[in-house]
Amino acid sequence: MNKIRIDLLKKAIKDYSTFLNKNYPADNVFKIVSDFYKLNNVERGFIKRGVCKKEILIKRKKKRLKYLWKLRNKNIYIDFFNILLTFHSFYTGKVVFIGLDGYLRDISLIGGHNIHKINVEKYYYCIFEFFIKAKPKKVIVLFDEPVSFSKNIKEDFENYIKNIKNNFINNINYISKNSAYKRFTKINFELVTIKNPDNYLIELKDKNGVLVTSDSYIIDKSELKIFDLVGWYIKKVLKKKVFNL
Repeated sequence: MNKIRIDLLKKAIKDYSTFLNKNYPADNVFKIVSDFYKLNNVERGFIKRGVCKKEILIKRKKKRLKYLWKLRNKNIYIDFFNILLTFHSFYTGKVVFIGLDGYLRDISLIGGHNIHKINVEKYYYCIFEFFIKAKPKKVIVLFDEPVSFSKNIKEDFENYIKNIKNNFINNINYISKNSAYKRFTKINFELVTIKNPDNYLIELKDKNGVLVTSDSYIIDKSELKIFDLVGWYIKKVLKKKVFNL
């Protein structure tokens, strides 16, 4: 990974933010500032994905739910491939960081068209552990239909959830001693393959709903509160430190 020059990066972020807040075109400013400070690809990625205008920053922070307990008895909508690809970036050593808005980001170029190259099953447990600890009322998992093998991955994840539920239900003695697992068997799951989940999530009206994503476009457009699952998992479950802008 390219070396991160902290002092230089801070100066670049300050200048970039100043120009953005004066409504200069973002792409032009990004190139000018990045070239002026001779930023490497990683440093440019930090600015491109982790910095935004002050008014947007304030709105994103207001939407972000910092604490897991606030998801209890909520309807949770999961942007599945966004979460999956972010987990993949972290576990494969790609650069992840916390943006100025408080959300975890990655700067890898992995797209949905490459999803079939990823061993997606290895990240299912991370999401399952989130379900256990969050204690939601309902979970709606959204899969992008245009993504390669989307329906196969949906069926695979659905079977994963069913098998876990059945194992718990068949082991009454175990779940009777573990209330968290007992609650998991009662969670209402709905897995949906949809052509444009971004629009669905943006237009969603659910007073009891929370979105699980780190997609800036969805965060900015949606009226719902947002929970950063991968950021929470890395910091609270794995107890790992993440570079913070």
